Amino acid sequence: MLRRFPGRVALKLDDHRQGHHHDESGERRARTSPELATTTTSPSTALAQPPTSGPLQASASIPTGFASSDSVLLTEAPDGAVYFACVSDNCPGPSGSLRAIWVVYGDQAPREVEQVTGTVMSLAASGSELFVATNTSITAFDRSNGYMLSTTPDPPGVTASGNLFPSVSLAFGSGQLWALYGLSTDESGYEPSVLERIDPANQASPSTQVVSSDVGMAGLAVGDSGAFFGDFMKNTIEDVSPAGIVVAASSALPPYPNQVMLESELGGTLVSLDLAATSAIQSSVATYSSTTLIQVTSSPLARVTSGQGAAIESTLAGPLLIVGGCNGVSAVADGDADVSNRCQSVSALERISVISGSTIDPVS
Repeated sequence: MLRRFPGRVALKLDDHRQGHHHDESGERRARTSPELATTTTSPSTALAQPPTSGPLQASASIPTGFASSDSVLLTEAPDGAVYFACVSDNCPGPSGSLRAIWVVYGDQAPREVEQVTGTVMSLAASGSELFVATNTSITAFDRSNGYMLSTTPDPPGVTASGNLFPSVSLAFGSGQLWALYGLSTDESGYEPSVLERIDPANQASPSTQVVSSDVGMAGLAVGDSGAFFGDFMKNTIEDVSPAGIVVAASSALPPYPNQVMLESELGGTLVSLDLAATSAIQSSVATYSSTTLIQVTSSPLARVTSGQGAAIESTLAGPLLIVGGCNGVSAVADGDADVSNRCQSVSALERISVISGSTIDPVS
């Protein structure tokens, strides 16, 4: 069951909120099914502007046809369309190695819009394109007609070969597609990830740039002014412009047992969560200037206890805190063989003040 909430937030709350990982390997290439290359533009009915205060309520419950034990990847386009794919081994859908990608507009029933070969590892969408990452490439589809626009291979050395637990996480922002590749060659511990910038201006042949091969556990956040990532060796936050140039760096981040996770950019403010790894410290929400990367605030977050995963989502209804799901440190990047143990049931969805850390108006 897919539940839609105000502010273009869609969660599959009767299951784990799956993150951007999968522990299978092998070559997987995306393709377009000619039968599915039909118009996929949004219906004329627009989503209502959500309130920015008051209790959060589900506005629709949309059957997906998947079992409650199935794992689902979601992404939301700027117009509110929700694209999703089932990534469990026993997902219903096309036979063989094909996987279906579905879309939901408003509270309408899901429609199948694409089929790809292999396992879907991440999804992202712009106003005009849908991006699908598999184990070896990223494919762009035209959202208006379903046709494949381009296929971008993974950077050299970033493939299933030689990497035990590869993962891909996509995010679209500032006119660029950002791809974060998690690499772990064994089970001994953390290894840095690779961040690639893909410029889709030339739809037939997008240009690519490896921005960093040293992305740390703070991960990636994408906003209007570019991308922000945690540098593993420097233990800092780096600001990358839409042109792929590092334009600012923060002071050193707090060391373990603090676990700083970059979340989103909200109106010139970079928001992060400091998820306590032990009960000796308390989790907190910290904000930084998105231009200077100077820390502005740090406030205790009583809603999140030690060991819990959490995320802050930027929505039309304001910033929302999600407790649980697969929102902790990347299991793949952390060398964890059993990625499922990083996933928790979603236990809370509520509004959050990123300045004070206080939470109000939980889902009713």
